[in-house]
Amino acid sequence: MDKRSLSAPCPCGSGQLFAACHGADATPDATAPGEGKGSVTHGYWLVAFVDLLGQKEAFLKTDYLPNAEDPAKVEAFMAEVKASTGVILGMRKILASFRTGLTQDSGAFNDLSREQREMAERFQKTRVREFRMSDGIILACPLTPENGHFPIRGVYDVLATCAVLMSVQLAAERPIRGGIDVGTGMEIDGELFGPALVKAYVLESKRAKYPRLAVGQDLVNYLMTSARSGMPEIEGQYQRKMAEGIVPLLKRDADQQWIVDYAGPKAREFLPRLTDMLGPAKAFAQRTRAELMPRQDEEGQKLFGRYTQLVRYLEASAIT
Repeated sequence: MDKRSLSAPCPCGSGQLFAACHGADATPDATAPGEGKGSVTHGYWLVAFVDLLGQKEAFLKTDYLPNAEDPAKVEAFMAEVKASTGVILGMRKILASFRTGLTQDSGAFNDLSREQREMAERFQKTRVREFRMSDGIILACPLTPENGHFPIRGVYDVLATCAVLMSVQLAAERPIRGGIDVGTGMEIDGELFGPALVKAYVLESKRAKYPRLAVGQDLVNYLMTSARSGMPEIEGQYQRKMAEGIVPLLKRDADQQWIVDYAGPKAREFLPRLTDMLGPAKAFAQRTRAELMPRQDEEGQKLFGRYTQLVRYLEASAIT
């Protein structure tokens, strides 16, 4: 996979194309990436798009202004806000807590020599970007090595974060759905654009269908290629070992769609705390399916089918 970085000026050049890209009042800027205005990089990215399900209906229930002099209506309004905005803020809090834990010093390198410790710490550094949009979250990391960022570690961090988020949200009865893939992206002044975002969104909205984390073939290919890497350098050996460890976090679901196997043995090995979440997650899925079973309307039958798939996945993972 060709990983390239394009420094400014922007590939759109100047004139009409530049105006369309940056706005009519903008002027071409030759600032190099990372130096502020005009910063542009282009390369391969891993992108995860995660959506909190059911929030459209929850938001619509708050589409009014309650009479401040009517305590009952104010109380009802606040309950609806808690069920919509409050749920989103709760998911963000879980995400922030786990990501903070990923960067904390565990003391695992204390027994190494100074040189070995510095090398190990360098391999742990990542630059995972987070973008928030209402009930959606985007996690992204560049696949081009750079100072303070080792790409394969970033890939693991994104997949592990999504696995934990899926398990915790199901246990909390607030399911999510996601799409994760590799593609090209252009970062302009801290914002990400391009095919990688589109591919992740399509996986979430079209391929995932039920609460799961759908994975694109290009991400699978990237990991398989990295796992077979023959680079002799220590960085190459570390990347190969990391990729070999990450591949078992993925599996083909019953419909042959690649997914993050968040309830599988490798995920539970890497993230032992997941086991505590999976029992309640399965109970929620089973109860929701039972509640949907009597419904004869089209939407009810569609949801029943999707939760049946979720129950089958969780039951197949032998969670007790």
